[in-house]
Amino acid sequence: MKKINIVSVILFVYILTIAVWQWPGNEPNPDYVQYFFIIGLSLVLAVLVRFIQIKRMKMRQQWGDEYQDKKKNRNLKENK
Repeated sequence: MKKINIVSVILFVYILTIAVWQWPGNEPNPDYVQYFFIIGLSLVLAVLVRFIQIKRMKMRQQWGDEYQDKKKNRNLKENK
């Protein structure tokens, strides 16, 4: 399993745990709008972090491929 998946699962489990723990149903005047807004915002940020991690992984892979190509071309020139 990739690090990105592990981090995403941990974030979603954390959000779910906090959501269950902080359920406002036991209070005399629960504020459900604020509760669901914070949960929704947390989920949006977790998804945003996942997309940023995927983009960074692709960029690193591309840079690594470019480095390998440059290294291969340099070795071909030296062997001629």
